[in-house]
Amino acid sequence: MGFTGLNWGWIGGTQQPLPTATKQYKVDIGIKGLKTGIEFKLASSRMGLNIAIDGILKLTGAYTGCKKFKRFYAVIYMTGQYLSNNRIMARFKNVPKNWTIIPIVGNILTNAK
Repeated sequence: MGFTGLNWGWIGGTQQPLPTATKQYKVDIGIKGLKTGIEFKLASSRMGLNIAIDGILKLTGAYTGCKKFKRFYAVIYMTGQYLSNNRIMARFKNVPKNWTIIPIVGNILTNAK
């Protein structure tokens, strides 16, 4: 449930997949000079938030030992406060210390009239 259809690519380089045993992952935004990867997830329901959290948890394991990035940020953009920030952060208590989780609540603007 990420930002489907958007390919953020690299800032300051070419986007390259990170190999894992079963799948290759690409960060949504990679900042080469800072060795930083940024992942975005969109949640428009409580179920969507759970899927987003599970996806980020999977990514924290997939990027373990990555030499290309040393720091990671995961931005969870929610269209409503489906869980308190404390409960969201509790789900990430065992992620590696080089991950920062950023929950944000806001509205999605559309072109609907």
